[in-house]
Amino acid sequence: MAPLSIKIGVESFEAGKAEYLPLGAKWSGGVTGAEIVLRLRLKNTDATIVNVTGIKFSFLGSVQPAFIMKDVNLDGSLNLAAGASSLWSNGAIAGGLTNAIYLTGTPPPQIRIDITAKYFTDPATLTLPLAPHNSPVAGGAYRFIFATGDLRASEFMQTSAVHWANGSAGGTQIFAHDISAVGWDQPTHTWSETLPGTDSKKECGLPHLGQVGEGGGRRYRCLLDRHYGGEHGAGQVPDADSQACYGKQNPRTPRD
Repeated sequence: MAPLSIKIGVESFEAGKAEYLPLGAKWSGGVTGAEIVLRLRLKNTDATIVNVTGIKFSFLGSVQPAFIMKDVNLDGSLNLAAGASSLWSNGAIAGGLTNAIYLTGTPPPQIRIDITAKYFTDPATLTLPLAPHNSPVAGGAYRFIFATGDLRASEFMQTSAVHWANGSAGGTQIFAHDISAVGWDQPTHTWSETLPGTDSKKECGLPHLGQVGEGGGRRYRCLLDRHYGGEHGAGQVPDADSQACYGKQNPRTPRD
């Protein structure tokens, strides 16, 4: 059979390199790390349908074992007609599992992506150098949309970047951070995103933020796309609009 003919596009991608997200140490003096989450655009350049059966990330010039991605085509979204394209990212999947890669120490210098398909013996491959993502905005860091004065006593902001493998309709949610506040709930002696005695929710509804979930009982919650590198260009956080959203529509902000 002819070689598997799939064109592999990668994001985040800058200056010919796939980018990873550097991670700080969990404690003072601890080991730093890296998160590798790539959004792949797979295009079938063959004249017949291609059914993708597997995706593997491996690291050339490193003792780091390869990662075999789980459940890559359960929904059939990678059954590609001739000339068709589809997005796939190594994010969260069903059953509480994830294909996201977290490494400790210095990341490997290169990454190889292998795509396998039904009836094809050899994979389609792409090898790229790995480099840390550097913020392209002024000051070298994205602006955080909250300030210390926005927090009540015993409240802290937390972030998460765990998202589903499809990365939402356009695939960009895979590069998003969920931002929320947690506070100490004295009656239950637990950290909670909900104010004591409340549980209601309502939508703030700023479409350019991706998703913003607000509620009468929720402290704060916001989803912001990083939009770094590649086709999305420099990251921009719409902090003024999001602050207006929180101040006007969230009855639980400390400014109301």
